[in-house]
Amino acid sequence: MSSEKDSLFIIILENGNLNDLLAQAFVQKLTTMGYLLSNYHGIQPPSQVNYWALSAGSIFSDYTKPTNENINLRASNIYDLLDKKGISWKVYMENYPGACFSGANSKTHGMINKNSFYVRKHNPAISFDNIRKDPLRCQKIVDAKDLLKDIIMQDLPQFAFYTPNNMNNGHDTNPEFTDDYLFRHWGPLFLDSRFMRNRTVIITYDENGDFEVPSGTNTCNIVQRENPIYTLILGPNVEVGENDEFYTHYNLLRTIEDHFDLGTLGRCDAQSKSIEINRKDPNITYDEEFLRLDNFTRDMEDIILSV
Repeated sequence: MSSEKDSLFIIILENGNLNDLLAQAFVQKLTTMGYLLSNYHGIQPPSQVNYWALSAGSIFSDYTKPTNENINLRASNIYDLLDKKGISWKVYMENYPGACFSGANSKTHGMINKNSFYVRKHNPAISFDNIRKDPLRCQKIVDAKDLLKDIIMQDLPQFAFYTPNNMNNGHDTNPEFTDDYLFRHWGPLFLDSRFMRNRTVIITYDENGDFEVPSGTNTCNIVQRENPIYTLILGPNVEVGENDEFYTHYNLLRTIEDHFDLGTLGRCDAQSKSIEINRKDPNITYDEEFLRLDNFTRDMEDIILSV
């Protein structure tokens, strides 16, 4: 029987209002292949605090004045829990210079135009002292070009974050551009059985881009509540459907923790519940597993050909 637990691969984009994305040609078709979280929300602007929420269950700053400045955090994080459990991980960053680079941005490495640059504020790992100051751990933050090599060598981690550059993620472009990027860059990977086998991909955004600053007294409930962000769970072992329950990045972090049996970090993740994902029966034979994967890639092929 096939009992291997799915790896998790999270793609984080920028400023993704749900309705804006559902109006795009490829995303609209792609959504029919996955499990849509239609009431999923970011924490608040600006970008950086949302990446911290996903990695550590807190925005670690004044809720009235969150920041995009280079902040170094002496705090536990999801990578600590993964390492303790022996779960392999990587953070793939487009145009990342490597070598534990901790500058605010890199406007030279691998750029194809002035907008296609790496920025630290969208890196979900580099802010943490115990990652940035540890050469072995920060080597797990890599240039996203390594993803193709890892697929070919079948050396993909069990957990990964992937952040596109400031052009591809929509920060300095628009939903139409990001839709085309998802089609061109990710469409072929969603067809690749080496990548999709026993893998759940989660496409999400940092926040809704409406500059909505929430208010409240309980810090874990101070989140954006208007205009949800596009979030889709995709993979051969995920049932197609929709969940309209209210979720945030804290719920996604808790979902990662529970998926790998990691425990929690004791922050807003501990106060949040896992996302209820409608998964297919895991108790199948290897032949049935490969048939399921083949059906997924065939359906994905039809989606791509129809765009």
